[in-house]
Formats: sequence, structure tokens, C-alpha cells
Amino acid sequence: MILVTLAAVLLFWSRDCLLLRIGPPRKLPRRVWIYSALVFMMAMLLGTLALSFGPHQFLAIIRSPRVFVPLIAFHLAAAITCFWLKQTERYDSAWLVAMIPAPGVWFLLAQATLLPVSASGNFVTSLIVGLVSALWVSMMIVTVLQMRRNEMPVEEMDFAIGLAGWSNCLAIGLVSITI
Repeated sequence: MILVTLAAVLLFWSRDCLLLRIGPPRKLPRRVWIYSALVFMMAMLLGTLALSFGPHQFLAIIRSPRVFVPLIAFHLAAAITCFWLKQTERYDSAWLVAMIPAPGVWFLLAQATLLPVSASGNFVTSLIVGLVSALWVSMMIVTVLQMRRNEMPVEEMDFAIGLAGWSNCLAIGLVSITI
């Protein structure tokens, strides 16, 4: 389970890193800060829910069909959007795909991090969610801003958008298997 989660995290982190680089280099810092704010908001939401319900009940809610089906539909819609952007060559707005949270990856992270630390209490569980998101964002900021002055060639933009689409398809399978 942990290896699958790490692979999914690495894939989606790489996807977001590539997607954030698409677009005018002068607007890259703004895109990265918007992305960082969205990731922190998602982590705060998950941490609050884990704190409110407790890790076991929270994961039971996530595994329920009323949450699972929309989660799959969300990734399917994101994949279709990516493939549409690639087909129409709308590179100027492709970076927005990185702003769409990846609920499947967050679900895998929740399973991998919340259950082992659930005996430590709800506060520690929420703190772990915050630490994981802080690590995610800080690595993204450092990596993307370091490469900010390099314009991406069309081939790399095509690859990034295709990777985003296929990673969303993979997330559907991973989440289905782990539930």
C-alpha cells in the first residue's frame, strides 16, 4: 500500500510540476502561489474532517459509494479535459489542470498516513496531513521556481498534458483497487 501511494504521489507531483511550467514564464510565480494555496486548502479540509470524524470513520466515509463514485467521476472529467486540451492544443490554459485537486491521491495519502498514526490521536493525525502538504508544496515551489525562465517546447507541453490525462486514468484504477 505504501509503495503504491508513494508512486501515485510521485506521479501526480511530477504531473503538477510539468503543468505549472506551461504558459508564460513571467506568470510562473503567480501560478505556483495559487497552486500552493489550493493544496493547503485541500489539506486543511482533509485535516479538519479527520479531526472531526476521527481517522477510521473519515476513511469509512471516503470509501462509501456516495463519495467513491464522485471521486471516480472527478478523475474521469479531469482526464477528458486533459485529452481535450492536448487535442485542441490549448497550451495557454493547460496549467489550470494542475489547479484541479487530485482526490484519488489525497485518498491514498489519507489511507497511508491516517491509519498508522490514528492511535496517536486525532490532532497528530491532522498534523500529519499538514506536514505532508507542506512538504509537497515546498518541494513544488523550489523545483518549479528554479526552472522558471525556461520556456517549454511544444513537445514537452504535449507530453505534460498527456501525462496529466493518463495519470488521472491511473488514479481511477488505483482508487478502485485500494477500496
